[in-house]
Order: sequence, then structure tokens, then C-alpha cells
Amino acid sequence: MDEFYQRSEFADYDGIRVLSEKGGLGDIFIGHKIGLDVQVVIKRTKQSGSRIINQEQEANILKNLKHQYLPRIYDMIVSGDGYVYTVMDFIPGEDLQRYVTEHGPVDEKRAMRWAKQLCEVVQYLHDQKPPIIHCDIKPANVMITPDDHICLIDFNTSMLEGTEGVRAVTHGYAAPEQYLTIEESTRAFAMQSAMQSAAPAPPLNVYANLPMDGRTEPMKTQGTTFYGTVPMPSGAGRSASVSSGVTDRAGGFGAITPRTDVYAIGATLYYMVTGIRPEKALDEVTPISCRDPEISVPFQRVIERAMAKNPEERFPGADQMLHALDDVTEIDTGLRSLKRAHLVTILLLVLLWAAGAAVLSFGILSLQRESDSTYLSYIADGDNALESGDYEGAQEAYEKAVEMRPEKLQGYLQTAYLNYYRGQYQMAIDTLESVLASDVIQTKTLTDEDLASIHYVEGTCYYEMGDYGKAIEEEKKALSVDSGNTGALLRLAMAQAGSGDTNTARETIDRLESAGGDEAQCSVILAEIESREGDSSAAHEAYQKAIQSTDDPDILHHAYLGEAALYEENKDYEKEAALLEEAKGRLPKSASLVIRQQLAQACSLLAKESEDSDPDQAKEYYNRAIDLYEEMVSEGTGSLVTMLNLAAAKEGTGDITGALDALTEAEDEYPYDYRVDMRLSYLYATHHGEIGTDTEDFAKSSAWYDSASEKYQQMLANGGSEDTDMINLKNLMQQLKDANLIK
Repeated sequence: MDEFYQRSEFADYDGIRVLSEKGGLGDIFIGHKIGLDVQVVIKRTKQSGSRIINQEQEANILKNLKHQYLPRIYDMIVSGDGYVYTVMDFIPGEDLQRYVTEHGPVDEKRAMRWAKQLCEVVQYLHDQKPPIIHCDIKPANVMITPDDHICLIDFNTSMLEGTEGVRAVTHGYAAPEQYLTIEESTRAFAMQSAMQSAAPAPPLNVYANLPMDGRTEPMKTQGTTFYGTVPMPSGAGRSASVSSGVTDRAGGFGAITPRTDVYAIGATLYYMVTGIRPEKALDEVTPISCRDPEISVPFQRVIERAMAKNPEERFPGADQMLHALDDVTEIDTGLRSLKRAHLVTILLLVLLWAAGAAVLSFGILSLQRESDSTYLSYIADGDNALESGDYEGAQEAYEKAVEMRPEKLQGYLQTAYLNYYRGQYQMAIDTLESVLASDVIQTKTLTDEDLASIHYVEGTCYYEMGDYGKAIEEEKKALSVDSGNTGALLRLAMAQAGSGDTNTARETIDRLESAGGDEAQCSVILAEIESREGDSSAAHEAYQKAIQSTDDPDILHHAYLGEAALYEENKDYEKEAALLEEAKGRLPKSASLVIRQQLAQACSLLAKESEDSDPDQAKEYYNRAIDLYEEMVSEGTGSLVTMLNLAAAKEGTGDITGALDALTEAEDEYPYDYRVDMRLSYLYATHHGEIGTDTEDFAKSSAWYDSASEKYQQMLANGGSEDTDMINLKNLMQQLKDANLIK
């Protein structure tokens, strides 16, 4: 072995020896970094004309990566011997390929956990600026650590999005766009030759990535093929248009993007749960269902969608795939079986859509067209249970319907509605997209009305998420089937107003009126427009006109929340609370979840304002908020924020024991969220001597801070944002230390 480590660049390293001579683009060594006293792995990569991540700026980007599922990269040394040396943590354990070889396919519980970890770390890479695309995710590059977590390794083929880099083509795991056919290579080379410029320029980088089928000898290591540089014509100039054209035409599947890594994640999971490497992406890939894996059908659907040949049919990013994985355990035979916390009414959508010129397949009117009376009765039972607020009963009924007839769309639509009214908008979209991406329901059997229903629900969800562009797109698709449907026109106009295109929104109001839209529908849109244009007085007037002229729950729901938001914006919490109390009394319980959440928040804000001037009034407001929060928790529709707010309200009334009980319950339900521990630390510090002795309470405050800090640091490492409450708590702990109140 050459003694590269004797070069001056390696003065801080000793004990370097060969670990493997078959790693990625070169050899792998193990050694010791003297300054940090840590064991490291050194990967040696041959420099070439292509844009491997070996520039100083890009090396610094990689060195700054910090994530629990990544090795720490200490240095990237561009040596004078023609190699790049990547120095990173030594990760103990074995790679996933060896793990599966020795232990067989991974069980679903463990595979799910590792899949989520893989998505988390890949999304972290994609969130960098500029995004980092790994380009070579495969079982051999996923380490399984002794504590049973994954660690993603091997960055020598990574690319910064928008740059050219070596295309690592590991057959079975590389996405179709990572291949270029020989015909495309030859055509691109001919184009470049024909576009020579008079002034010499560097060779076109894209050719470093072209497989030449024998014209150049590809380097192969551990199943990965890396393509060398194509000889360039003398004086060939750079043409951005050619570079873009060749890259975007790669294999007919487009350029390398974050979706490229999504494909590789899916292929890695395919191997993880079957023990079989999938076929080359450009060939026909055997569906995972044919491998008879010991995993649920929904999990299979997620993998299949990730591995779609067409990048546009994959998850847009690892974060979207992670959302789908989070939901998988909630799916039963192709349906996400909802938790109680996700169950809310669908009655509003039924009523809204029924107001359209042509009733789509929502609710009982649509269901009467179904032939299976038992299936219909389950759906009807679910609707009735929801109307009465029996969320558990509704869940059971819908699950039975889907289990009985998984090939029918209605059960999935009802599930999407549930998610929508709970505020789980992305989950509602994922429910429908998962069905469409699978073969549980044959899309060719769906009617135009079925497709319109799907587009309508997805558009409504995108609107609530603030993605007005997608909302407009989906509602237009719904209207392409039924151009006069007032429900879709209503949502379209609201999305247009939300996007700031108020002129077009006014035009859509005209369409809505022509289609038979009523005064309340037009008024609520006009209120949105006036609010967007900054005329709050006119907006209030339009919202009130809508409220006074309809009993439609959906219109009322939106009008009350819209006007309440105007009051909140002006910090007029008293009027906001009064309006929301009116809304709560007018809407059925099954349709009032968001109203109750906003009302509880308004009451808490009023209590805070009144604490000094009128303590008794403040206590009344706090008790009202407590009633609302406890109601939501008891019925299973509360969240972590609900529980934290409940604890804060109880603390506001002086019920410190009740606040402690609420936080303890939250800790049991959300053990990995730092915010619960943070609030417990504050509670013990603020009320020292009221729970135990001063010494005991300060000690517990310190212990909860330590726990919160550990979870908080992990949240930051995963790409989260700083929390000023944690910063303030840190300062408080330092003050307590300075006063010798804690160690």
C-alpha cells in the first residue's frame, strides 16, 4: 500500500490501515484522529474532471452536516496525489446488505422504524442549502448500529442539486433518470461536436456521467458502476442548453432531483423486507406484492409509489414519504384506520357538495347507488355516529365498510373527509393518493364523479394548507367534470382570493351566481377578497351577511372562523370569544372542533389580559378554557398543544397539582417531545415550594431541563428551529446555578 498518510495533510492522523479495498469509488482505511482522539474512517476517491463533491465550498457543506443518522464528516482533504480523502466517524455495526444476508428479511416493525429514520435523514440532506442529493442510497450504504438504528454513509457520489456529478449506478437501487442510454450518449456527443465554439472552454461536465457501453471502461466496486469521461472534441465549448437538454433527457425520465433519492429509499426497503434486490430500474421491476413479503399492504403501497419509474408519480420528497409511513400503521386493507384523535365530522362536506348543480358521490345520496346494502349500512352508521359525536363508533363503522369492500371508493373518501375536518390535511390527501397509486381500486373503474370528488377534497385540503396554487389546480379538475358545481366554484374562488388574485376571484363569483350559488356563498368569498385587500370593515360586513343568510354548516364554519381571525388580528379577544361562542351554539358538535379550539385559545388570552386588573374574571376565562380543553382530550380529539394549553390554564387558576397531572399525562403520551419536559421544568421552578420543598422542586426543575435539553438538541440536529422558551429556560437554569439553588 502506498503511504499517503505520510503526506503533510495527514499530520493529525495515525494508525491508518486498510479496512476495505472495494469501497465506492476507492479504498477505505481506518485510522485515529489525534486532535479529537476518535476512531475514523478515511475513504479515498480518485479525482476526475466530473463534479464530484470535492470543491472547498462543497466540502465545507458536508462537514457542517449534523444528524443522528449520519456519520460526522471531519474533513475532506484534496491531496496532491490526485485523490480526495473523506474523513468521517467510524460507525460500528454491519451494513443492511450483510444484515439481511445473515438474518433474512426484516420484520415490519423494525423495517418501519428504519424506513422512517432513512426518510428523516434524507430529508435533512434535501433541506440543506443547496440541497444535497445522495445519489447512491442502497443496503450497502446503510449501517445498522449496535443500538439498532440506521446510519447513512458514503457521500462520495453526492451532488448539490443543480450541479453535475458522478452518477452512481447501482443496478436495482439507481433510479431510471440515473441512466443514459447509448443512443442518447451518442446523440449528445454529436450535438456537442456540432456546437464547437471558437474559444476553448472546459469540457461539458455532463459527459462524465454517460455510460458508453464499452467505449470507456466503467469502474465497478461492490455493484456500483461509475462512468468515466467521454473524449471531447478539441476546443469543444460549453453549451448550457446542451447540458440541460442531455441531463433532462436522461433515460427519458428527467434530471436528478430529490425524487431520485426517494426511488433509492423505496428500492432499499424492497430489499430490506424481501431479501431480494429489485431489477434494474429501466427493466420491468417485479412488484413487491409478488415477492410475498411479511408486511402490510399499505406498507407495500408506499414502497411501490416510491419506486415509480416516472419521477412525477413518486413522493415529491422524503418528507412526504415519511408522512405516508407515519400513516401506514393506521391503514387496514388499503385504508388508514384512524386514531380517535383524527375523527371528526364529514357532514359539512356532504352538505356543501350536495349544494352543487350535480350531486357527486358524497354521503347517502351517492351511497344509495351502491349495490351492497350491508356496505351502505356501515357507511350510514358511521355518518350517524359522527353526527352524534360518537367518533369511536364512526371509526368502527368505516373500518368495517372498507374491510368488506376494499375495492370501493366511498370508504376511502369518508376517511379523507375525517382527516380533513380534524385538520390533518396532508393525511387526507395521502389517503386518496395512496388509493390511486395502488391497485386496491382500479382507476379505470372510477367515474367522472368519483374523480371529481377526489379533486374537490384534495383541493379543499390544499386550500387549508395555504397551498393556493394546488388548490386552484385541483378545483379546476373537479369543475372540468361538473362546470356548474357550486361547491367547487366556492373553493376555487376562495383559493384565488387567498393567492392574491382577487380580480379572478370576483370573476369566479359571477360564475358561481350564474350556476345558482346563493347569497351566503358569494358573501363569504367577498369577505375573503375584502380581507385580502385590507378592508376589514367591508370584510366584517360580508362575513355577517353570510352568517345571517344561511344555515349551511360549512358556510357558517368558514364565516365564523374568518371573522374571528379579523378580531384576533386586532387583539379584540372579547369580541372574538363572543363570536365563537355563538358559532359553537349554532353548529353541531361534530362540526365544531376547530371552533372550540379557537374559542379556548381566545379565553386563555382574555384570562391573561385580565390577571392583573380583574383576577376573578381571569379565573372565569381560564375555567372556560379548561372545560373546552378537557372536553377535547376526553373525546380523543386533543393534541399535544391541547394538553399543554390545558396545563397552562390550570396553572393560571392556581391549580398547580392539576397542571402537573396534565403535563404528566402529556409526557406519557408524547415521551419524545421536549416541550413537555420544558414545561415541567418551568412549572417546578416557578412554583418551587408549592409542590414539594424548595430543594426538591429546584432539583426536579433541573432534571426536567436536562431531559428537555437532550430532546431539544436532537430536534435541532434534525433540522428544527430554535425555541426562545428553551433559550430562556437555559438562562433561568444558569441563574439558579449562580444562586447555588441547583448543581
